[in-house]
Amino acid sequence: MPRHSVRLMRDDPIIIGGTPGSGTTVFAAMLERLGMDIGKRAKFNEWKPFGKFMAKWRPALVEHEFTGRPVDFAGAASDLAVAIAQHRGAFRDGPWGFKRPMAGMILVFLNDCMPDMRYIHVIRDGRDMAISSDQSQVEKVADLLVGEPDDTESIVRSAASWTVLAPPRSARPR
Repeated sequence: MPRHSVRLMRDDPIIIGGTPGSGTTVFAAMLERLGMDIGKRAKFNEWKPFGKFMAKWRPALVEHEFTGRPVDFAGAASDLAVAIAQHRGAFRDGPWGFKRPMAGMILVFLNDCMPDMRYIHVIRDGRDMAISSDQSQVEKVADLLVGEPDDTESIVRSAASWTVLAPPRSARPR
């Protein structure tokens, strides 16, 4: 995937990602306390404009990563620029960024659009997540990662998904 031209005031956010329940909220709170602007506070310190971007583009971008299926990168980059323009930190001096656990699923795209970004990947053992009551992240991508649901027990399906999502596959550095 080529680098994408996105007109941003600044392309150097600190993005905090990981799995839901891994501690991303704690990292966001620590960085905010140290002076980082993480955007308008929302549930669990997640920045809403990026959440809207992810809801629209995550499925296509993740599918592209795993299958090579074409995606409208220019449209995604344009929508990312619109979301970033809503972050007050992008227009100020000092560290800025946002927390979104599922950002790591589109890390290659984000890095292409914002080559000076930094990413903090909070890691929690996928086996813990497989037995966790919070299966929200896996439910959104399990069909793509491990196939259509069958008689497989949900904990096995979840563990298989985390095996596929585990770094370096989900966050391939360049």
